Amino acid sequence: MGYPKSSRIHTILFAIVILVLIWSAINPLDYLDWLAEVSPGVVIIIILALAYKKFRFTTLSYFIVAFLCILTFIGGHYIHILRFHCLIGSRMNLT
Repeated sequence: MGYPKSSRIHTILFAIVILVLIWSAINPLDYLDWLAEVSPGVVIIIILALAYKKFRFTTLSYFIVAFLCILTFIGGHYIHILRFHCLIGSRMNLT
């Protein structure tokens, strides 16, 4: 007896979100700012993971939460470069 199809999809979504979280933690500009940007998404994921056995949302809901968490994690990794670049324009080489 295997897992239902939706459980496999939820597990794959969880794994993708965790991989993006790990990637975003690698060499951000400032770890304290990264933590402030990423912590709301991590809290939501922890709450959903703890409540998964007792209360399940629809697969669409998990897709939306995963998408928004991934956007938050990417933003936590890159947002400071974008803010600085927008303030000074494209005159400075950021590499």
